[in-house]
Amino acid sequence: MTETCSDLVSFVDGELDAEHAEAFRAHLRTCDACQTGLVEAMQLSARLSTLEPAPEHTTASEPRLTDAIVDRPHHTAPTPWWGRRLLLWGGGMLAPAALVTYLLMTHTAPPDTAPPDTFADLKTRPYEVRFALAGAAAYRGIAEANLGSDGPTGERISYAALDRLDKRGDKHALAIGRAWNHEKLGDVAQQLAELPQTPPVRSDHAAIELVTTKNENIEPVLAELEALRGDPDVAVARAARWNYAFALSRLGLRLSAAKAFREIADEHEPGWSEEALKRAESQDKAARDVKQPWDRAQQAGQAMTTGGALVPIDLVEKFPGMMRAHFYNAVRTASDRDRVLALGAIADALDRVAGQTVLRGYVRRVAAFDFRRRAPLARAYAQVLAGEALDARVRAELTTDHPSPDVADIVIGAMVQLDVAADHLEAFRELTRQIADPWFEILRAQTEADIDRRNGDWFGAETQLRNAQKQCGPAIHYRCLYLADDLGHLYQDLHRIPDALRVLQDGLRIARSSGEWGRYLALLLRTADAERFNSSIATARAYANELVLMAPSFRRYTAVALSILAEIAIHNLDGRAARGLLEQALHDAEPTLAHANDLADIARLDPQPGDLGRLQDWLTSLRQGEKLTHAERIYTHEIEGRLLVDSDRAAGTAALERAIAAADAARNDPVAQEARDSAYAILGFDAARQGQHDRVLSLMAAQFGLPAPGPCTVAMLAEYERVAVAVRGSDGQDRGTYWRRRKTDDPVAVPADLTRGLAACAHVGVMAQPTLQGTPGILPDALAWGYLGEARGRRAAAGKPPGEPRAVIVADVNPPSDLQLDPLSPWPSNAMPSATRLSGDGATPARVLSEIRTATEIHFHTHAIVDSALSDASHLVLSPDANGNYALTAEALRHVALANPVVVLAACHSAKGARMQHKSWSLPQAFLSAGARAVFASASNIPDRETVPFYLRVLDRVRSGAAPASVLRDERLANPSSWIASVIIFE
Repeated sequence: MTETCSDLVSFVDGELDAEHAEAFRAHLRTCDACQTGLVEAMQLSARLSTLEPAPEHTTASEPRLTDAIVDRPHHTAPTPWWGRRLLLWGGGMLAPAALVTYLLMTHTAPPDTAPPDTFADLKTRPYEVRFALAGAAAYRGIAEANLGSDGPTGERISYAALDRLDKRGDKHALAIGRAWNHEKLGDVAQQLAELPQTPPVRSDHAAIELVTTKNENIEPVLAELEALRGDPDVAVARAARWNYAFALSRLGLRLSAAKAFREIADEHEPGWSEEALKRAESQDKAARDVKQPWDRAQQAGQAMTTGGALVPIDLVEKFPGMMRAHFYNAVRTASDRDRVLALGAIADALDRVAGQTVLRGYVRRVAAFDFRRRAPLARAYAQVLAGEALDARVRAELTTDHPSPDVADIVIGAMVQLDVAADHLEAFRELTRQIADPWFEILRAQTEADIDRRNGDWFGAETQLRNAQKQCGPAIHYRCLYLADDLGHLYQDLHRIPDALRVLQDGLRIARSSGEWGRYLALLLRTADAERFNSSIATARAYANELVLMAPSFRRYTAVALSILAEIAIHNLDGRAARGLLEQALHDAEPTLAHANDLADIARLDPQPGDLGRLQDWLTSLRQGEKLTHAERIYTHEIEGRLLVDSDRAAGTAALERAIAAADAARNDPVAQEARDSAYAILGFDAARQGQHDRVLSLMAAQFGLPAPGPCTVAMLAEYERVAVAVRGSDGQDRGTYWRRRKTDDPVAVPADLTRGLAACAHVGVMAQPTLQGTPGILPDALAWGYLGEARGRRAAAGKPPGEPRAVIVADVNPPSDLQLDPLSPWPSNAMPSATRLSGDGATPARVLSEIRTATEIHFHTHAIVDSALSDASHLVLSPDANGNYALTAEALRHVALANPVVVLAACHSAKGARMQHKSWSLPQAFLSAGARAVFASASNIPDRETVPFYLRVLDRVRSGAAPASVLRDERLANPSSWIASVIIFE
């Protein structure tokens, strides 16, 4: 309930003065919650009014709603005007809607006057964001108590002023006024979303979303603010630039936030510039306060390693993780007993932090070794750390599988530093076990996981890393930050982006709180790449830009950050900018597979002589090396074919077909499958460009694992600037088109001249690339059509379906209160009475997954939301289990096998899928993969009260034998300009 809604009881009891009562009545017109509460209050008060009068000796007043709710002193008050009318009505009551209508009609508002500036007298603003609305855009300071908080404080706009805005139809100003008055910001955001999307409305909608959105879901807001920063409307541009800077600060991107706020300060706009300068200085100071102590600690640790200088104990205690790493190296490089013993003080300090005695024991053991044997290898190890070349004999001694106990710890370190531990796995495994130090147990697990990953054993790699996480604690959190990096990388390769981001964000929080600037840098780089992979372009750009500002002298980090920015420029179809960023990334760096991947696209967007030869040279060098995994070697053929097919079609086609054939033999490797899907897409674009529309259809069917396409089939591809559509009409004739678009997010639909060949089709099957699946309206409403799911990977039914149809209904769930979801209308008691009903606390994800396995019809009537922390597609909100898990995600359906049911997802945005370029992943796709034969889902908001009757009608006809797509077509035609147009069928 908002603070405005809290006036309901006073309004019901007639305690508001005339101005507030009239203004609350205006609020009542647009607030469903208050209308419901008002009806309940009036009905309760009417019942109370029929009670026996109180005895004469009491002083109780006439029964009142508030007296029935709270214990409070009684006082005499007149019956409210509406209460007197209820008494006249006696026992009869109007219907709820009639009660509200009567209330709104029986009081005449005072005559309207010329509206003053609603925001003119306000001295402070309620949030740290800036609005673009005229009047609200003027500078106002924010109360100190409100800085950094999520909730507003301070002044309010009068109800009368809000009523005037409502009466003159200024919905934009009314929404901002409601936000100023602390009303529920989700409702305000929805109100703004329903207005014509002018730049000021878009800007203020983004501002409200920024206040309420979690960082995990900030991508749409950040992208909107990016787009509006250069708007011709000065107020819009300034608000967007301010809010973008604020978003950067909230993401912890301090240097980027400081830069953005300083640019605002340089505009010399009264009030805003002064506050922007203070914020810039604050962000700069926060960045320095982290970096400078870390620099000092890093320099001290390196001095200890190279010369034995002891690190001040305060730095050891502040950076125990980093110092532990330096301590190990300092012991290994110590060439005499005295230098090792001197490190005992550091060992004691680190052991105190860890609550162990591991390192003191290490010092004692090493001090007892024979330094005549140890000293030469200690000096050689120091050369390794300094990056100096070693002769073959010394290198062999440093990496021997059978070292003497006197030098075993040095050999372990050398194997890691020289990146050869995997080549000596058995020896490395045995040596690290002998140490009995959890630091090295984690290091061993990382090495074994890397080998598993290279061998395509993704489950084995995850198991190794997950088990190693159990060792993590304060003593070795630094080592565990490397572990988080590896696990995040693994999940990204597996396309499990929510898992990757969850692990990486946890690591970032630990690195930030412990001041481990170097580890924070590495994890931020991995996070930027994961966001880029997930097509969260604005977020990835923000992270990458921060990395460039953070580490100008750390070439290996800035080079990768520049590569990410180059890939973002490719996404924006700016080949020239991408080329410049790639060249910066390659400065003093050897080309990697990622660089080759970028060049293959850049050469198409910004072709230059020599691009193909340069790419082929890079790929030849990479293939000759030993760093590539089997899946990455498959990818080299796709990358080469992608560019080669434009100049030598036969050779390019052969390279792409090699990639497909090799990937088909590695079906469980997600990287290989990504190469396969991309190769199919390139072949499809090439065929479309050549006018071979039959080949486009055949290629997409092969990619999806479907039979050869018959009449009434559509194939659609879209990637970066290229779009291809092929249609096999009802007459069996193939038609198609190919075009280049200016923006990657330009909408795609089947052109009208191609749809005419489908007019006689009873049903049209649409094969669409992942980025297009779930798009409504790609064909005319008069056609019965649906998206075709991939047959590859589709699981068999869970068992023989029951003799009689079995329906499962999931409705009336109890979502977590902190989600603040509006209640949905209850499932009708007389609808599908024989179905299995899962509702209330029993409708948990585990219970639902168990019950739907043998269902022939599954109906979900609940909310669907998008939360990137849980799933990269929309997920269904159910009742939480004992562990608080309430989300039914696409990922949760990976291992479920269904009995060929029809599935209804009666939830807003339930068709929304992941944003990955070559992988289709959404709730509908997950249900199809699990064995569903058809899935109904919505691409937008749907009205709660209309959905159940609609789907009951639809399912009634489907049970009678009608094709789902035909039923949906008939409903679209019977309800033109309806929300039904956003409902999509997946088959």
